[in-house]
Amino acid sequence: MSGYSGLTADIAIQLLESGESQAAIAREFGVTQQYVSKILKGAGYVYVTPSKFVAENMPWDVPTEWRNATIHNSIRLMAFWNMDHELIKGEAVGKLSRFLNKLIVFNQVVDFNLNYPPIKGLNSKPGFAYVPRTPEDEGMAIKIRPGIRLTAEGRKLWAMPKELPEGI
Repeated sequence: MSGYSGLTADIAIQLLESGESQAAIAREFGVTQQYVSKILKGAGYVYVTPSKFVAENMPWDVPTEWRNATIHNSIRLMAFWNMDHELIKGEAVGKLSRFLNKLIVFNQVVDFNLNYPPIKGLNSKPGFAYVPRTPEDEGMAIKIRPGIRLTAEGRKLWAMPKELPEGI
């Protein structure tokens, strides 16, 4: 199949390392995502799932029992959107739109602190809060402050999306 598409493992690895997703590579070369995965695996490339990638680049250490919090789920949806719009479908796009709209309209960012209480009607778990955006937040959707872990990959994941879902 690589003879027809022009896709090689080296090209796929280079594109992945430049930030392209396997789905985007497959579309660009007219092959399936499974084919991209197969040639990468054959070259010894270890693929990390989008969920694991987002978890590894989370800016905070969130206790397991708080990971199903509404705000946590919303910020993860945004990270998936920033990785590849194709990862978010159906009802999730609407949830993401409402979340981003809230950040934009109220000029807020998301912060995590173990001492934040749950907010009735907004977030059933403690730890997450919407806080006012400040100049230090640099176009991000998260609060930029000492104590967060912001990797190079995380800087892309947690940025306000350049391309917003429809409806915003």
